[in-house]
Amino acid sequence: MKRKNTFKKFTLFLFIFFIGVSCQRTISWDFSAKGTLKDNGGNCFPSLVSGIFYNGITPESDSAFIEVKVNVFSPGTYLIATDLQNGLRFVDSGSFNTTGIHLVKLKPIGQPSTPVQTNFTIHFDTSICSFTLNVEDSSKLNKDLNTWHYTDKKNGITYHGIINATYFLPTSSNNLLSLREETPDPNDTTFQIGIAFQGLLGPGVYKTDTLNNFALSLKGRCINCAWGVMYKLKGAITTIVIKSYDPATKIIKGSFSGTTVDWYDSIATVEDGEFSAVLK
Repeated sequence: MKRKNTFKKFTLFLFIFFIGVSCQRTISWDFSAKGTLKDNGGNCFPSLVSGIFYNGITPESDSAFIEVKVNVFSPGTYLIATDLQNGLRFVDSGSFNTTGIHLVKLKPIGQPSTPVQTNFTIHFDTSICSFTLNVEDSSKLNKDLNTWHYTDKKNGITYHGIINATYFLPTSSNNLLSLREETPDPNDTTFQIGIAFQGLLGPGVYKTDTLNNFALSLKGRCINCAWGVMYKLKGAITTIVIKSYDPATKIIKGSFSGTTVDWYDSIATVEDGEFSAVLK
């Protein structure tokens, strides 16, 4: 009888042990952060709007976002979000590892539908604040933005395309700017305007007999090219003019004209060249 009772006690112990282990696996240590969007006086911290928002255009989260300030009382995971207004809302999630003031970038989700001032409400923990976003009218955008065109006067051909890649590289001697139309197809045409300059980017005149370049190529062969360094094109010089650059919008506009080496390795005049791009 004693052995039987002992066996029952052992069986009961194992049962309780495994139940305990099973329960422990379901324990979550994922605590939500506690804090507020307001200062000690109960006033909402100001929200900073970065970027320009247009109706009918999906904003890019790396350049268009809302920066909010959070006073964290206890660390943990967080979800900070706005309500949905005008087809758009802003959200960010993550973890606060320390208490105190933190800056959080709320990323846009959706696409604004109407060009009006839009009010949003932000929620975090038990605090609620608001901000106003001005949605611009996309119909007023420059339709020639991120495009290029010029005319090869000798051959009577006008070329045009888009600028889908911009590069900026600061070096110890010069700042290098490249505006390009790139394609994954090696058999397609590619376009580039390259400028080397010192100091801040702004209006200026650049000639291709130095580090500056202009090139339209097909399969790596020049349709019209002028670049003294790479091609050693003596006598072929294109003048590139930066007409304007707005640091706020990062929009650059300019023109180019002059002489190039064409498909037939002869001098060809280009004129009425225009370009515009948003630097990224």
